[in-house]
Amino acid sequence: MAMVKCDECGKDISDKAPACVNCGAPAATTEPAANVEAASPSVFTGIADLNGDGKIDYEDLKTAMFPRVDH
Repeated sequence: MAMVKCDECGKDISDKAPACVNCGAPAATTEPAANVEAASPSVFTGIADLNGDGKIDYEDLKTAMFPRVDH
């Protein structure tokens, strides 16, 4: 773990921190962003986590295609 300077307040923060613990500014990323266009298309494009389990999977697809109707 290395320490880096916050771009906003200049305090030292961990390079693993998602945000500055002092001012809350998002940490700058040194890694290039993933090329989303180059990734293979996903069957689940446009489908959200509909069942609330924290991931987008086949269950969300089923929920989107066959919504449960409670009467």
